[in-house]
Amino acid sequence: MIAVGTVGVFKLLTRSGPTINPLKMTITKVTENGMARAAAISLDGRYAAYVRYDAVPSFWVKQLATGSDIQVVPPQAGSFYHGMRFTPDGNYIFYTNAEKENPEVIDLYSVPSLGGVTRHVLTDVGSAPAFSPDGKQIAFEKNQGELRVANSDGTGEHVILVRDAATKGLQGDPSWSADGKLIAMGAEERGGGNNFGSLLVVTPDGKAVKSFVYKFFVDTVAWVPDGSGLFMITEGPETHFRPQIMFQPYPGGDLVRVTNDFTWYSGLTMTADSKVLLTVQEQIFQNVFVVDVPETPGPALEAGLKQITSEQENGEWLSWTADGKLLVADAIGRAYLMDADGSHQVPLLEREPAVAFPTGCGRADMAVVGLVRERSSALSLYKLNLSSGELKRLTSDTGDTEPSCTPDGKWVVYKSSSGGADHIMKVSSDGGTPVELASGAFFHSHISPDGRLVVYGRLVGEGANQKREFVIQSIEGGAPVRVLSPTAMMIQFGWFPDGQALLVVKDTGLARNLFRLPLSGGDPVQLTHFDSEPLLVSAVAWSHDGKKLAITRRRRNTKDAVMFTNFR
Repeated sequence: MIAVGTVGVFKLLTRSGPTINPLKMTITKVTENGMARAAAISLDGRYAAYVRYDAVPSFWVKQLATGSDIQVVPPQAGSFYHGMRFTPDGNYIFYTNAEKENPEVIDLYSVPSLGGVTRHVLTDVGSAPAFSPDGKQIAFEKNQGELRVANSDGTGEHVILVRDAATKGLQGDPSWSADGKLIAMGAEERGGGNNFGSLLVVTPDGKAVKSFVYKFFVDTVAWVPDGSGLFMITEGPETHFRPQIMFQPYPGGDLVRVTNDFTWYSGLTMTADSKVLLTVQEQIFQNVFVVDVPETPGPALEAGLKQITSEQENGEWLSWTADGKLLVADAIGRAYLMDADGSHQVPLLEREPAVAFPTGCGRADMAVVGLVRERSSALSLYKLNLSSGELKRLTSDTGDTEPSCTPDGKWVVYKSSSGGADHIMKVSSDGGTPVELASGAFFHSHISPDGRLVVYGRLVGEGANQKREFVIQSIEGGAPVRVLSPTAMMIQFGWFPDGQALLVVKDTGLARNLFRLPLSGGDPVQLTHFDSEPLLVSAVAWSHDGKKLAITRRRRNTKDAVMFTNFR
């Protein structure tokens, strides 16, 4: 067992029912290899299922009394994306998986708890399933704003609740109460105001029963079997948006903060006796490295890398200013300006709850940042003067992310999520009305080194036939100039300084590495060969003059399934 870390201030419940007492709580590790990406516990507390992410992920069940592990789904390409749930009788496990080359389409499968033949249940789901007490039905999220119910064999799928995915979408995994009367689900509140998220409680036919609105996001939820409350994964300004666990008494009462530490939590399941809560605990270890790039980058670029930061969670986003300084955001929304060797770190916008995507824009003292300002839960882009701290708002839609600037700093291209779709937008750095460059299902956007072109990722096709491709078009808009269909899944990408190729990141076994993908065609050329921790690449950015490359490297083995006990 390991200590719970620093537990925040909490209030004891005054309502009837057991008290949640984090100060007495203990945590026991279920896995020890740091490779657990999702987990669930059976209602009887005998088994824990988890996904083990080696070079190729596999699916395991641990017998908790003996500690023995059984592989129930052999290694296969895919992501086991949203996690899993045991059926109420413990005989089967329902789990989600997506093809490696098509991670946007997530299917639901079932497998006997001790191994056997897998069966496809549903296509294109958005969450782990929540079982009715008799195991005959499941509730799940789909299309970011629909709560659906189906029979556990996949038949009879129907919508019970619809919310606007653009402003009030659903998120996380739902939970079905033990008496079968209620379903709870986390939701977003992106329409403005001080509130970020909410907890919705509805009947199995979708009738609203109760809602709790919060100044934090609500992700996965789990009913306490006696119905006295729900555990929730939450993210908010108070914890710098680090996912933590809270408890909401039901039908009302004061919130209890269960955790307030430096780890991240995902997934929640409980035993029927309410004595064990299982989750996945992660510690992020990543830092920024910089390399002086030779005139012709060779296949051993990592040889010259030098680590320039030493914090636990640094380098979630990287960008360079025109005068060769680094803009860095960490994993909890803090941003810094620093020299290329990591010295002279200057915190940016310390009074903001979170700073995202700090990006150099034109002049050496100019940047664009994403902020969630007071009285609004919408993420918008702002122009920041790095010398004076002056801010100017550039966008006002919800979910404006991943800015990229022209070399002269006159234009900002970014991705916006509004109206139920993604858009590639362009706005003047002096403000004004944004212009749409493309609409559809997109990810990332980057302006070419000469400022004339934009590259972005696009999803094409439907269902199991959906694929990714790179689209290059003029910054003035119009039809694509070139479309690239990568033969392997590219996790991140950007421009090479010469504008003749893309710099891409993709999986190579246990590691992620950098490749050069020529625009003229041909196979990508591997530039790095990471073979020891930290193995992953979280972010990458080329300096404006092309002479330096910044890379965020992240440890892979940092997640384990853990059990919370003695909290009641």
